[in-house]
Amino acid sequence: MMKVPIDVPIIVNLAGGKGGAGTSTFTANLAYALGSTEAAYGYIGVIDTALGANSTLSKLLGIPPLASNGFWNYIFSRFCDPGCGIDYSPNVDVKPEPIQHMLVVTSGTYTALQIDWGLTYVTARLGSDPYKVGWALHNAVLDLILEKVMKGGANLVIIDVPSTISRPLVWALLMMARIVNVVVKAGSTHQDEAMETLQIVREVLNQRTSLGMPPFDVVLIVNQAMPGDNTVNDLKARGAPMTEARVLPASPAVQVITDRLKEPAIRYDVPEDKYFRKWREEVLSIARREYEMVRGKPKSWRRGPI
Repeated sequence: MMKVPIDVPIIVNLAGGKGGAGTSTFTANLAYALGSTEAAYGYIGVIDTALGANSTLSKLLGIPPLASNGFWNYIFSRFCDPGCGIDYSPNVDVKPEPIQHMLVVTSGTYTALQIDWGLTYVTARLGSDPYKVGWALHNAVLDLILEKVMKGGANLVIIDVPSTISRPLVWALLMMARIVNVVVKAGSTHQDEAMETLQIVREVLNQRTSLGMPPFDVVLIVNQAMPGDNTVNDLKARGAPMTEARVLPASPAVQVITDRLKEPAIRYDVPEDKYFRKWREEVLSIARREYEMVRGKPKSWRRGPI
């Protein structure tokens, strides 16, 4: 083990359950709130780990999917060899896309099928020990952040993690996080899936403690909540780990702006939709709060064996 001698504040936005929780939509709006000129937070790094063209985050930020080298290109450049089964370059050039005050690393040029194939090969090559795979991915992602994002002037990094991502990668990202936002869809239908994700979060928290690493804060983000929603209390009663919980109300305007205009709704103001105003105020409040939280956390953590 060795200490990382640099301040790398990382927020991980993790989908709590199956797809449709709105994690990437939340990430786009949080990143825009932090990276807008008015916010004065400086540059914000954003990393999209989506699988292939299914990249809601990049689309909402105005970046065409599969158009430029990104996250998966960098990962596979570190671990692939001629037997990998996908085209790769050991010297891939990944340049974050400058959007407003954001530096965005897209998911890259690989399709979902290519990513699945490549990950299967990489996992087999690194051996059957999931922690060895996890630490290898941890170090690769950390190098991507240090080499491509922080050198560009980013003050913090937000990583968007969809529900379909591989568990070793989820583990790797949680091991470097200072804040983990677990985004769940309001209501009782998907609470079992949300608890599965929160259990992974709890396990990694315990592992970090056993390694002498500082814990991360767990913020439950309940998305698309109707008045009187009881998701937060239900999950608390089931023992869900959380430092705090925030509730984003369901807003017709947010859905229209997201689905039709394909833009971060935080850019707009829709005074005739009272729920939109509450939603917007809550996202801005989360941005302010988490910036303060993440910048005040300890500035180094353990880096795993290579």
